[in-house]
Amino acid sequence: RAVSSWYYSAAKRHQSPYNDTQAIQSLHKMQNVQMAYLILTKRDKNSYSLDDVAEIFQQYDFVGVVERMSESLAVFSLLTNTPLTDTIVLDSKVNGAESTVTSTCARIQTKRKSPALGDYLATTWRNINTWDYLLYEAANLALDRTIEALGKHLVDQRVALHDAFHKRNHRECAAQAVFPCPRTKDPKTH
Repeated sequence: RAVSSWYYSAAKRHQSPYNDTQAIQSLHKMQNVQMAYLILTKRDKNSYSLDDVAEIFQQYDFVGVVERMSESLAVFSLLTNTPLTDTIVLDSKVNGAESTVTSTCARIQTKRKSPALGDYLATTWRNINTWDYLLYEAANLALDRTIEALGKHLVDQRVALHDAFHKRNHRECAAQAVFPCPRTKDPKTH
């Protein structure tokens, strides 16, 4: 999530081309951002504990996993008895699309993970973001257990239906959707 955030905000805001050094310097400042975002009792990022991870799951009725969005939304709809059609959204941050940051339209860059960035993320990044990784593992485990409790077959059916609705929505509605930035060949002109 942090790499995506960096591309979306820092790199896009300045429309600077991808740069390993800039990415690593920016990412190094973003430690345990998911824990800091989700925990309601704010504390120093260096003083988290397993109790804090547990507290997050006590404070929220549901924590989804972005990398498992279809499953997360299918489970959410089953738990809350929400119509699946109410969970369908259009993808707005895709390569080549335009979005606003500081009221300026800019093209979203294609994400690149160079060997240097990959090495950084696998070593230093992982070591300084232990709590985010534990939170991520806990969220995945909670999602797996919830799927098991609801019944994998039922959730799989709901995921398939969600994905079909999502594809249909994209096919039939994406061209008519109104995003903050007009579609042009040169986003810098807005």
